[in-house]
Amino acid sequence: MSRSEIVCCRVADREPECALAQHAIENGHMFNFEATKILDREPILGHRLFKEMAYIHMNQHACNKRADASGLSSVYSGILAEIHKLQTGL
Repeated sequence: MSRSEIVCCRVADREPECALAQHAIENGHMFNFEATKILDREPILGHRLFKEMAYIHMNQHACNKRADASGLSSVYSGILAEIHKLQTGL
């Protein structure tokens, strides 16, 4: 992550507004934006937001704020947990 990419998520002297920049600053991690992959595409906004919450919920190592998935129903949380167990064998 270049300095300009981190700075773009900051406003003046406030904390970073995006979780990715916050993670990079706090942990000294660098991200290779040239090698990013698109995991899914969804043209319908409501479906896309649900899929984003599902991906965040199922990936405990995601650099998203957990609040990004806070709107996920507990019914879906249970189903996604079962899917995650099946996919990872955990």
